[in-house]
Amino acid sequence: LRNFAPRQLNAQDIACIEQSFRGKLESLRSVDDLIGEVLAALERNGETSGTVLMFTSDNGYLYGQHRLNQKLYAYEETIRVPLYIRDLSVTTARAEDLTVLNNDLAPTITELAGAAPVLAVDGRSLLPLFADVRPSAWRKRFLVEHYFGFVPDYAGIRGVTGSPFLYVEYKPPGAQGNGWGGCASDLCELYFLAGDPFQNNSQHGAPQVQSAIVGLEKLLRGLRFC
Repeated sequence: LRNFAPRQLNAQDIACIEQSFRGKLESLRSVDDLIGEVLAALERNGETSGTVLMFTSDNGYLYGQHRLNQKLYAYEETIRVPLYIRDLSVTTARAEDLTVLNNDLAPTITELAGAAPVLAVDGRSLLPLFADVRPSAWRKRFLVEHYFGFVPDYAGIRGVTGSPFLYVEYKPPGAQGNGWGGCASDLCELYFLAGDPFQNNSQHGAPQVQSAIVGLEKLLRGLRFC
């Protein structure tokens, strides 16, 4: 990871991480109370039949995984977020295993409101999933980036079908603009999640994947500049 090897966590680090984790859990009690108050108000006003609730988050968070904290990295713990959608007129719950993105929310809300977007949108409406209609084609991969200022510190591809993977390139030190060097030196990582779900062993240096990395570099450039 950009020639950066985090040190081993000591007892003080672990205690601090645990305290932070417990504090965030406690803060969610107020969120739970708020949701209950909103639901109660909707029921009092007879507005449940025309209401859809969406609950999500901006980023995941590292609590010592990879010996890191914060939410600034391309690992699963930070790029995956919860998404709960509830149509208050529906009483049965179910889970979908399709990969959806935060840019799917705007098209979904637009269709729920009966509006039509004037501009092209990146995501797609999730309403067919509400009706238990699985699309014949869905996304196979998506772009993940972290911006510092106006330039991404990293950009990666997360593959979600077949053999899930994460390929990520890091901005070389001193690089200007978008002039990145691809998977050079130790400035990239490649994880195959079926056999390495916790992303402990990057395979970017393995001889058998070098031809695949050439294709991933090209695909990533296209996604970054589209």
